[in-house]
Amino acid sequence: MLQSLIGILLLSGAAAAQLQFTEAAGQFGVNVPTFGRGAAMVDFDGDGLLDLATSNDSQPNRFFKQNPDHTFTDMSAAWGIAPDFDSNSWGMAAADLDNDGDPDVVIANGGFYALQVVTVLRNDLDTLGVFTDVSTQAGDLGGPLANHGITLLDYDRDGLLDVFLTGDAVLSFGLGQIALLHNEGDLVFSDQTASAGLAGILGGFRHCSSGDIDNDGWPDLAAGDAEGANLLLRNNGDGTFEDIAEAAGVSSPGRNFGLVFEDFNNDGWMDLYDPKYQVEVVLTISRLFINLGDGTFLDVSSAVGMTGQEDMGHNSGDLDNDGYPEIYMGTGSPQAASTDVLLKMTPNGSGGLIATNVTFSSGLAALGMTRSHGSVFGDIDDDGDVDMYINSGGPHPLLDTLEANYLLLNHGNANHWVKVGLEGVASNRSAVGARLQAVTTAGNQFWTHLAAGKGFGNTDSPIRQIGLGTDDALDRIVVFWPSGITQSLYAPAVDTRHDLIETGILIGGVVQLGGRVTITVVGPPDHVAELLVGAIPGTIPLPKFGGELAMLPPFLGPIALPLGPSGRLDLPAVIPTDPVLVGLPILLQAWVHETGATQGGTLTSAATLVVK
Repeated sequence: MLQSLIGILLLSGAAAAQLQFTEAAGQFGVNVPTFGRGAAMVDFDGDGLLDLATSNDSQPNRFFKQNPDHTFTDMSAAWGIAPDFDSNSWGMAAADLDNDGDPDVVIANGGFYALQVVTVLRNDLDTLGVFTDVSTQAGDLGGPLANHGITLLDYDRDGLLDVFLTGDAVLSFGLGQIALLHNEGDLVFSDQTASAGLAGILGGFRHCSSGDIDNDGWPDLAAGDAEGANLLLRNNGDGTFEDIAEAAGVSSPGRNFGLVFEDFNNDGWMDLYDPKYQVEVVLTISRLFINLGDGTFLDVSSAVGMTGQEDMGHNSGDLDNDGYPEIYMGTGSPQAASTDVLLKMTPNGSGGLIATNVTFSSGLAALGMTRSHGSVFGDIDDDGDVDMYINSGGPHPLLDTLEANYLLLNHGNANHWVKVGLEGVASNRSAVGARLQAVTTAGNQFWTHLAAGKGFGNTDSPIRQIGLGTDDALDRIVVFWPSGITQSLYAPAVDTRHDLIETGILIGGVVQLGGRVTITVVGPPDHVAELLVGAIPGTIPLPKFGGELAMLPPFLGPIALPLGPSGRLDLPAVIPTDPVLVGLPILLQAWVHETGATQGGTLTSAATLVVK
């Protein structure tokens, strides 16, 4: 027993030593003091370097451009961000809302203090050199409300990102505190809260997230309620949502500052992290709910070793490239600062997880007492490890904390990793909502997803980094796109970045002999697709697809298809009248040649039609 305990302690020490940071905000020029709220880490100007942005309460919002030497320049004024000391800005979501190739910005305003409209900034850096405030032209977008949280999702899968907002019903004077805004195109939004079945839901909601809890391809929503029960809103796929929080076992009433989607145990199902704001007289630990895959979640908080503190700022992500996401807790009450907390999540060897507090060993505690809020994760200096940027400070009648932000540069370790950049074609161009699976040659699988508006109103780097631990070779990377396309990249190199443009076929359903159907092939613009079709039982090897896949022998194809400048081609087709096809699946598969790519092309999973 003693020997086992010593082994556990040594393992914990080794794990802690693998995760260390150095604070460098002053050195790199991003330590401007503010009343910090949300944050974003996105390449705004398209130069291939990740930039930073912060939303701030009663202080100007800030935009920092990264320079080639990894220092930053405050471009707020140059990029047209007008200084505003009246807005109470909170959550910040950054993604391509108009599908024109650059990330726009939406900021939730109001919070604890006032009814305010949402800020909508159109990215015109490539044409006008500035962001253009189009808030007054954005239709029904969310206001005025007292908003805290924001998350983006394409809830109806039409290829345009929609907006979900959360706030406090009391502070909104009974006007309602959640809103679902549908993107009509051209950055104009319509309020679909009522039609989605979400009208009249009251509570003291703080922050929210989006993700697919049941792997049905339709993005769901979650929101933390500081005064009552959490929301877990399942997308019914018809434009409506249903609150299943109680049935799923995640309602957990009271002191909830958010509800975050993350696959903590790498089983392909989204789990939930619930940051609890602990008060001194009541011990309330933050919660971790593991998705059982049957519509319910298991509360493993105590078993894992979750802790209790004044959770306000919060986020999650794999910081040490072992494949398992860590949990960051930005703490501090309105009256006092506190030490932030970092929990390293590690498999316990029997299918579960264990949380190890690495606040001190990682160097996080060296920041001292803070009032931290927004935090974003990403490899800011492009050296292969995930860094953190923390937006700190906040106003209060008893304690105004004008606090400089923190940039924590990761020392890195020997673990392997892979980065994936995504661009949607049938999906929204930013690929928000995509899930990624990395399968190593050793048979291990690691998962991540792409979100905009997560945790305390954060937008992490859209370049998704997947830690592989000690595994040094990949069998494949699989992308589950929001459109429903599944795309696989075989034998990709590790410790490098791969950029994928959405490639595949959109089709499905039941058709009759002689019936008509439209086959939509998508891929990189101006590339060539080969369409393969099969409908006779049996399989044949396809060596150029990696040798491990097989499909029904083709009765049609391969057919060369130029995709054109849009990257999308609609093909009308007629199902043959041969009776032998009745009851058989017609499988379609595309191989798109990627000019200049090291992989030579991308194979997608088959789309299926059934003939009746």
